[in-house]
Amino acid sequence: MDNFLSNEIRELVSNKVARNIEFCVNQHFEEARKYGESKFLAKIEAKKNGANTVTGMYSKDTEKSYRKHAKHVIGRVIANHPEVRTVSDIIPHIKEEIESEIKSGVGAYSIRLRVAACVTALGVDNYHSFGIVSLPPRSVHECKRTRTRSISDKKLVGEK
Repeated sequence: MDNFLSNEIRELVSNKVARNIEFCVNQHFEEARKYGESKFLAKIEAKKNGANTVTGMYSKDTEKSYRKHAKHVIGRVIANHPEVRTVSDIIPHIKEEIESEIKSGVGAYSIRLRVAACVTALGVDNYHSFGIVSLPPRSVHECKRTRTRSISDKKLVGEK
């Protein structure tokens, strides 16, 4: 397993604390990993049991993205709160970081992705565990594209 925390963040805490946090985060990611399983069949099974959603990562790309965003948020928590020693110490500070990012103008899609990544990385049930009441709604009109407009963009926003 590679180091979850960056070298800059590892310098802020003891080696033992960094290894403990990395071990717990990697363990939570491993528990959520469901490569090779059908997400479609999992959704059907979940609906039979009365659930609306499924949990877990069915794609390596999802895990890669979650690791990147969880590393960002958890790293900021550790940098801003040197008293953090365990994963459970991180959880109360996630709400503060997410609210800070919302105020700084981070898009709704990125906020939702970072929250989902932290839910998986920290092994909590859902974003309400962080004390977050609601997340900003996503809107296709507010998405910042990194490429030129295409036919698929027109279909997304309902243009003809």
